[in-house]
Amino acid sequence: MRDKLAQEQRKLSRKKKRSSNWHKQRTRVAKIKEKVANQRKNFLHHKSRELVTTYDAVIIEDLDMKGMSQALMGTVLSIQCIMTGIVLVVSKCRFH
Repeated sequence: MRDKLAQEQRKLSRKKKRSSNWHKQRTRVAKIKEKVANQRKNFLHHKSRELVTTYDAVIIEDLDMKGMSQALMGTVLSIQCIMTGIVLVVSKCRFH
C-alpha cells in the first residue's frame, strides 16, 4: 500500500497545480492515505485486543521512545503508533 501511495504522489507532483486532473489525483492520494491510516488503526485494535484476552497481566515498560526512534531511523509516526497502542491496551484492560 505504501508503494501505491508513493506512486500516486509522484503522479500528483507531475500534474499542473489547480487543474481538474490535479484535483482528481489529490483525492486519489487522500483516499489511499485514509486507507493506510485505517489499516494502522485496525492493526492496533486487533493486537491490543489479543494482548488483553490472551494474558492475565499486561505490563508496560516506560522506555525512551524518542531515543529509540532516532537510533532506529524511525519517524514521529512510529512513536505515535506505539503510544496509541499503549492507550488502547490500557483502555481495553479496564473493561476486560
